[in-house]
Amino acid sequence: MTLQSATDRRRFLAQMGALSLLSQGPGGSAQAKAAAKEYADLATRRFRRHIEGARKAILDEIKPTRAQLEHGLELHRESIVCDLYGGSNPVHVTGFYSESMKAWALGVLDREPDPERKRKLFISTVRPQIQKWRALEVVHDPGFQANHRLAWETSQVDLGLADVAWAPEGEGERFSLEYLASEAYAFDHLDYMEKFLRVEDLEGFKKEGKHAVIWHVGRPDACFAGPHIKDPIKNLEFYYAFGVRHCQLTNSTRNQVGTSHYQEVDPGLTEMGEAVIRRMNELGMMVDLSHCGTQTTLDAIRASQEPVLISHTACRTLSRGGKSPNRNATDEAIRNTAGKGGMIGIITVPNLLGGFGAESVYWHLDHAIKLVGVDHVGLASDQGPMGRAVQAPEIVEILKPRKFLTTGFKGTKTYWEWETGPRPLSLVNAPYLTVGLVVRGYSDDDIRKIIGGNFLRVAGTIMDKQPRGRLT
Repeated sequence: MTLQSATDRRRFLAQMGALSLLSQGPGGSAQAKAAAKEYADLATRRFRRHIEGARKAILDEIKPTRAQLEHGLELHRESIVCDLYGGSNPVHVTGFYSESMKAWALGVLDREPDPERKRKLFISTVRPQIQKWRALEVVHDPGFQANHRLAWETSQVDLGLADVAWAPEGEGERFSLEYLASEAYAFDHLDYMEKFLRVEDLEGFKKEGKHAVIWHVGRPDACFAGPHIKDPIKNLEFYYAFGVRHCQLTNSTRNQVGTSHYQEVDPGLTEMGEAVIRRMNELGMMVDLSHCGTQTTLDAIRASQEPVLISHTACRTLSRGGKSPNRNATDEAIRNTAGKGGMIGIITVPNLLGGFGAESVYWHLDHAIKLVGVDHVGLASDQGPMGRAVQAPEIVEILKPRKFLTTGFKGTKTYWEWETGPRPLSLVNAPYLTVGLVVRGYSDDDIRKIIGGNFLRVAGTIMDKQPRGRLT
């Protein structure tokens, strides 16, 4: 049992009571409603076990006193909390399955006896199909929606991010538009979610118990920057018109704008890249350099007339970061970002941090703050509470590697255990990351900046303006 205030416990229990009503809407037989409610209750209990396990994991690590715990939770609850690159996207909520989705997936997979081919079948066929179904499932399946809502309520994150214009590697505009349509449908039907367009709206959303989400382009190659795109600026304006306010310039490949961190040679920002940034500045779209190569990052900071973000990163000085040695931000890039009035978000992904626990997050956070000051740093999970930790056990078993790597992060047994078990670094533990800042001795004012205030300042500077020029 966590040491939360009596008021918070009453609020949480009231929310849990409201969730059970999701299955009691009009239509359907009494038997169908009873079955739906039973599944919702069971699914929520399963997720709540995950939540409790994750809480225990982080509290065992940060070891707050009772006073520190209560103060940190209260500070988190009273602040407007922003996750620069995280949240539970209503369409891309990897891990949660409705009963119908699970039954269909296992039915397909059971027809393949070979374990390795079964694993490939899931990745190539089953998972993409499930992804296309999720918009309808999260809106209409009581258990699925109960888990999704519980993730947000437990994290007490007021502003997160949704990658609404997304496509897997190799896909193009059509896939991205279908994905955008699914996101729009989901947001139209979830009364506890709001699209983020104005900083001034956030306080009202919080009072109403709603969670705001920045609409984001994470795969620019499919949306506006790939070699097949005839008019990148026009495409960019199209996504802006639908509500996108946050955009990466690259992801995993070189494109019309610049070079990603995966390429060994980075010639820097292109002429088209300069034009794209100029148009983003005019529209009030946030420029995100998280997946840019080293030179493209520095060029983009210089080209922008507005503050820029490296929204989800770690410090390269401390950890090289994942599969690409250029993924994490250099000290020069962090300093230049701060010099432009922007900020970075410290990620919670182990292979970028070089560690699995909350301590590794604070290690990078402390370094960045010493480098540029507390006004230019925030937190960015780049992961929800979903994934394999809450996935159906039968599917987790199918995905389990037959042989683990002996070195590195991803692919090792330790990383697999982190992915499949309750972990300290999870969206649902956002309140306890705040508690950890209290334990480390940060002042209340500095904590408010780190967990949301800095991002609200940067977002307001960029977005709160009259857009100029055409709209598609």
